Amino acid sequence: MEYLKDIPNILVSVSGGESSMLMAKYIKDTVKDRNLYFVFSNTGKEREQTLEFLNECDKRWNLNIIWIQPVTYHNERRSSGFEIIDFESADRTGRPFEEMIKKYGIPNKTHPHCTRELKIRPIQNYMKSIGLKKGDYFSAIGLRTDEMNRVSWKRAKDEFQWYPLITEKMIPGKIGISKQDVQQWWDKQDFKLNIKSYQGNCDLCWKKSQNKLMTILSESPDLLEWWNRMEIEHGTENNYKFYRENKSIIDLYEKMLNGDFRKALDDRQKNESMLYFDSLDWEENCFCSI
Repeated sequence: MEYLKDIPNILVSVSGGESSMLMAKYIKDTVKDRNLYFVFSNTGKEREQTLEFLNECDKRWNLNIIWIQPVTYHNERRSSGFEIIDFESADRTGRPFEEMIKKYGIPNKTHPHCTRELKIRPIQNYMKSIGLKKGDYFSAIGLRTDEMNRVSWKRAKDEFQWYPLITEKMIPGKIGISKQDVQQWWDKQDFKLNIKSYQGNCDLCWKKSQNKLMTILSESPDLLEWWNRMEIEHGTENNYKFYRENKSIIDLYEKMLNGDFRKALDDRQKNESMLYFDSLDWEENCFCSI
């Protein structure tokens, strides 16, 4: 932690994923000389299991997580604000996400504004509301050693970012931890995040691979309604769709019905004979699932 210098505050942005929550526990247990701010921003499209897992971690580990929800300011040149919520009052209908879409449009690979307006800016604005601006705190980010290609160390320095799952000795004799290490740690606990690895926190996130999306649709076709309604109501003016190659959720659903996909596998159930690579398994990096 030498490079954290003398800045006394650390923002821990938690997503409700297993890597994120392991990072939160590590920081809570080991960092005793800083002010810690654990913050979660709810988009309204998080899986219920994610919210339950986050709440359970909070209660067990006394994290005192600040739950916030994005607030979109229509007809104003203002970035997304926030409102304080809790586990019980957190939106489960997608309303915060939809309000963001009304102003900024359908997010996709070409217009990836959802993470910015639903996660990053609401959290930054919360920190400003308690008197902490850029440079007053470091942001802990839960990327692992197998995701180091996503890290710009120059940006980390300039933006006051800390990657404890990469830089710290969390396992005896080893600096940093991988996805496998995270899974092995959770396998030893008496509770865990009860979702399959390909499901992720945001139920039909456009950054997921097509195989994963179609697998999820085959298991939970009811999820289609909200994403289809967003495309119909808010994507027609610019013909924007959520998914790569400008495919709509209906395009993917019909392809799934035709059986034209390879079922995604839960990482916990994979073995070497089951592993494969396919271009459709490629997916975007996403802050939301860290």
